Amino acid sequence: MPSLLARITFQKPSSRTFTRGLAAVWRLVVFWHSRARQRRFLSKLDERLLGDIGIDRHAARHESAKRFWQ
Repeated sequence: MPSLLARITFQKPSSRTFTRGLAAVWRLVVFWHSRARQRRFLSKLDERLLGDIGIDRHAARHESAKRFWQ
């Protein structure tokens, strides 16, 4: 009976797998950056503009205080 180590085959990941993984990480970074930017802009809106989008100052502060990954 072959040992566990002998049954494990190590394969080098293909360049396509690496590229897809890298692309997924890049999309996540871009998404996080966009989210942080939107929250930064939201925190700078005045009461009139907040009313136009249907939220109050408290909700805007709450949303803009969140971390970019939340």
